[in-house]
Amino acid sequence: MSRRPTSTFPRTLTRLWSLTEPSSETMRTSDALDHPTMHRLVKTDGGDYWVCSETGQLEHTVQVPPQPHEYDGHWKEMVERGEPTDRQKRSARELLERFEPYRTHGRMFEIATGLGPVVEIARDMGWQPEGIEFSPYAAEQTTARTGIPVQVGPAEEMQLEEGAYDLVIMDNLFEHLTRPRHVLHTAAKALRPGGVIYLQTLNAQCLSLHAQPTGWIYFALGHQFVPTRLSFDHYLEHCGLEFVFRTTRGFRPRPQRDENEINGVARSYEKIVSHIARATHTGHRIECILRRKA
Repeated sequence: MSRRPTSTFPRTLTRLWSLTEPSSETMRTSDALDHPTMHRLVKTDGGDYWVCSETGQLEHTVQVPPQPHEYDGHWKEMVERGEPTDRQKRSARELLERFEPYRTHGRMFEIATGLGPVVEIARDMGWQPEGIEFSPYAAEQTTARTGIPVQVGPAEEMQLEEGAYDLVIMDNLFEHLTRPRHVLHTAAKALRPGGVIYLQTLNAQCLSLHAQPTGWIYFALGHQFVPTRLSFDHYLEHCGLEFVFRTTRGFRPRPQRDENEINGVARSYEKIVSHIARATHTGHRIECILRRKA
C-alpha cells in the first residue's frame, strides 16, 4: 500500500498523519465516501481514530451509540443553572433572523433541541417548529415549558416528512452521530426545494489540531466523527445539497488537561490566531448553510 496520503489531503493534517501507525494501514470506506480509501490509525487522548488519506476525515474506531438517558444528568445540571438563559434565547433569535429569506410555509425542524431555546424563539417569531432530542429529560422539559412537540430518540432513527421544511438546524450535532451521512441525507430530503440546513460542527482541517495532533481538546470529548471541508464536499454531493455560506472559526490548541491552567497572555495569543484561522479557513469549527438543489 502507498505510504502517502492523496494529493488532496489537507496540509494542516500532515503532522497528525506523521504520527499515525504505518502498520495499521487498511482499505476501508469512510462515512463521507462511496469508495474504499487507505486509512491509518492514530492514538489520541480521546481514543483511537482512523484517518482517511483522501479527505483527512477522522472517524473513531469504536462506534458505540449512547444510551437514551446518558445525557439526562447533563441537562438536569443545566436546568439547575437556569438554562435556557436569556442570552441563549437572544442567540437563537439572531440565528433564526438569518433564515427569514428562506421562509415560505414556515415549518422548521431542529435536530437535538436540548432544552429548546431555538424552537421556543422560532415559535415566537411565527415559525412552526418541531424537533427531536435524544435525552428524554430534555425533551420533556422543552415540551412542558413551551408546548412544542419534541420527538424522543436518536437522530439516526428520525422520520421526517419529505419536502416539507424551510429550515433544518443541526448545531453542534454532526460530530456526535454514529451515521452522519444518513442523518444529513434524511434532513436534505425533508427540505422543500430551495430549503436550507444550518450546520455547525468540528473541523479536522484546522490550526488547533495541527498544534496538538494527539492531545487536541476535542479528542478528549470522545467525538465520533471529525470532518474536514474536503469531506463535506463529498457529503453534499451525495445528499443533493450545495453551499450557500461556509466559514470556519476558532483556535483552541490546548490539551484538555491544560484547560484550567491557561493564563491571560496565552488567551490573548489564541484570540489573535483565531482571527488568522478564520481568514485561512482553518478554524476548529465549520459553520455553513446548505441548500437543497432544485
